[in-house]
Amino acid sequence: MTPEALLSKLKETATTRTCKSLDAIYNTCMEQKSRKSKDFSYAMIARLGRVHGAPAYQSIRNHGGSVYRALIDSFAAEFPVEPKAAKGPYAWIENLPATSKLLARMLLAELKLEQRKLRELFPPNKIYEIDSRTAPSTNFKLTTMERQALEYLKSDRFLQEHNLKPGPRSDILGPNNEQLFKPGTLAALEKALNNL
Repeated sequence: MTPEALLSKLKETATTRTCKSLDAIYNTCMEQKSRKSKDFSYAMIARLGRVHGAPAYQSIRNHGGSVYRALIDSFAAEFPVEPKAAKGPYAWIENLPATSKLLARMLLAELKLEQRKLRELFPPNKIYEIDSRTAPSTNFKLTTMERQALEYLKSDRFLQEHNLKPGPRSDILGPNNEQLFKPGTLAALEKALNNL
């Protein structure tokens, strides 16, 4: 049924006020059509139709606005909504046959669910250190002589014999407070002794 025929049919049983509103909606829709616009949404017609005295958007959406919606829908039917072209890395799914498309969408949903679970377990931008050695190797352990040498370097006796003292940044300072060993030296020796 054309919008003109539908307008006539709707006006047969409508009140005078409803007839005026239907005419306003019809004129608004005709303007949209003359502009070659495909937007016949209720909100757009209500906004543009204010000039003609069309009812507000809420009045069109209410139960009593079914006649208004029917008239707007008759115009919208002349311009079927074209599906938007799919974008993104999974756009190829839309080109599949219907049966394969459903299966691909289900698999994609499962993939995204598993990816979300992984992000919860291992948040991005966090560094994880993994030691893949099965058992500590003897190559990584200090021998008795190596351990004694490191302990001696760290000892107060060594510092006193050479007129040295520990610095504030785990470094070693000389007699004139000049830095002889870099910052972190004492901490590095302690870690080596504890872990090797």
